[in-house]
Amino acid sequence: MYRDGRDCYCSARNHVNVVQGKSIERYAKYWKKCVDARLNQGNNPNILDVKYEELTLDPETVIKQTMNFLEEDYHPSQLDPNQYSQNTITNSKRPEFSQLSKPINSSRINRYKQELTSEQIDKFNQIAGNQLKQIGYEV
Repeated sequence: MYRDGRDCYCSARNHVNVVQGKSIERYAKYWKKCVDARLNQGNNPNILDVKYEELTLDPETVIKQTMNFLEEDYHPSQLDPNQYSQNTITNSKRPEFSQLSKPINSSRINRYKQELTSEQIDKFNQIAGNQLKQIGYEV
């Protein structure tokens, strides 16, 4: 699964366990390295690329495609947070996990446009702009 790295940074900077999130430069380099690792695999038939934004905008279609890729059955309950979020992490009160027990939604798409300064966006784009473009994001 991949996601706009600028939105990833918005999440990572508030997560105590993501050390790269302490600096936008450090996070952009980390995200770039992760994307490059995937891109270096080329068109591998054993890899299904799932775009976070597509999943959140049309979860049923993307989950059906994923299950088909895995040669498994789709069940509507796979979209029910009461079914998929029954574990210790999602039941914790830690704010960085608050979205995990909610229905899949698109509320976190393009959050960087409101949360980051133009300088921060420019810095991320300078470091990882080519990777953003390669996987279909505007810079």
